[in-house]
Amino acid sequence: MTWFCNERRFAFRSIYANIFFCLKDADAGILIKQICDYMFGGSLVTAEESKSVKSYFSAIKIPLSKSKAQSERAKKSNKKPINEPVTLDKIRSDFPFITGYLRAENSVLEGVNLNELYAYIKDKQSEIQGQNMYSVVLKFKEHCNAEVAPN
Repeated sequence: MTWFCNERRFAFRSIYANIFFCLKDADAGILIKQICDYMFGGSLVTAEESKSVKSYFSAIKIPLSKSKAQSERAKKSNKKPINEPVTLDKIRSDFPFITGYLRAENSVLEGVNLNELYAYIKDKQSEIQGQNMYSVVLKFKEHCNAEVAPN
C-alpha cells in the first residue's frame, strides 16, 4: 500500500461528484482509488477492479491529465515572489518617519549598499525615528565601520 506524506492536490470538479452519485458505493470507491493512483502514483486498484469503472475513468481522465500537467508545470517553475529592488524612493515610502530628501548622486551614498541600508533602518527604526536621511546614512556607515574594525 502507498501512503502519501507530502501534500499534493488537484481540483475536484462537480462533474466528478455527479459520476460518483451515479455509481454503487463499491464502484465509487474503486474509481476514487483509481483517480488517486493516476494523480499521485501508486497501485491501489488492480486491473480486474478497474474494469468495472473503466468508462467512467476514461470520461474524467482528460481533465485530470490537464490538472496533473498544470501541477507539474507549477512545481517546475517554483516561482518565488519577485522582490522589489531597494531604491531611495522605496526607503522613503517604507520608512516615512525619516525626514529629508537625499539624491542618489549625493557623495554620502558612495559605497553604500541600499539593501543593507534598508535592513539597517528596519532593524533600528526606533533609534532613528525623526532623523533625516543624511544622518541615517552616516550612522549606517559608522555601524558598518564598527563591524569591520578590529577589537
